[in-house]
Amino acid sequence: GKTKPYCPVRFRILVNMDDNIIKHYSNEDTFQIQMEEMGGMFKLTLTEI
Repeated sequence: GKTKPYCPVRFRILVNMDDNIIKHYSNEDTFQIQMEEMGGMFKLTLTEI
C-alpha cells in the first residue's frame, strides 16, 4: 500500500472560556494545546501528536 508522509493535523477553534472544554482536551494525550487570549475569547490551537 501507499504510505502518506506524516503531517500533523492542526486546527484552531475559538471558544468562550469553558473549563470543561479545556479539561477535556487537556486530558487527551493525542493533542498538544496552545492557548492564547484574544479579547475575552481564547484561541486554542490543537496539534495532534
